[in-house]
Amino acid sequence: TSCLITGSFMVEGGWIGPLNDASASYNGTITATNCDIWGNGGDFTGPLEGQRFFNGNFSADPCFCDPDLGDYHLCADSWCAPEHNPEQPGALVGALGVGCAACECPLPVAALDEPIPGNPRLLGAAPNPFNPATTVRFVLPEAAVVRLTIYDTAGRRVALLTDAAYSEGEHSVTWRGTGEQGRHLPGGLYLVRLETGGVSVTRKLILLK
Repeated sequence: TSCLITGSFMVEGGWIGPLNDASASYNGTITATNCDIWGNGGDFTGPLEGQRFFNGNFSADPCFCDPDLGDYHLCADSWCAPEHNPEQPGALVGALGVGCAACECPLPVAALDEPIPGNPRLLGAAPNPFNPATTVRFVLPEAAVVRLTIYDTAGRRVALLTDAAYSEGEHSVTWRGTGEQGRHLPGGLYLVRLETGGVSVTRKLILLK
């Protein structure tokens, strides 16, 4: 399930409340999947930091409209909004959708910024923005099968760049702004996702026209 765990609150389905109240209703370890895990240090039934960048989880300020007044709707540019979700494009994270204008939401904390030892890393793409082509770079701590997929902001898969075995070390794949049928795609925001060994990391790409 998609959820948002931040500071002192957990938002999952339609429920909002203190984490301590939530943890009292569980007798095991919570496994987060496709969640925004932000600002926690292990205060919810177990360490949450280790779950970031696994199972579709990411870490970003959710950018609520007005949390001081109890408004936990999302700003229009929140990474928890379906059109910006970096790990599950097209999916809403949390209980409440967009309820106010953009608020200059900061970029998510990336696996590259806070590397987890031994994890694959998606280094990003250059040039970015780009036209007509960009090169996506990634690093593997050991040989593995890697899938690199391009999504649009509605969560639709538009291109599969690679799904193959790679050796340990740094690698690169070029995307020429085309879809799976070889047609040139319209300019705009796209997401490139690396998946390997249970790790999923996403970066933004901007195709210029």
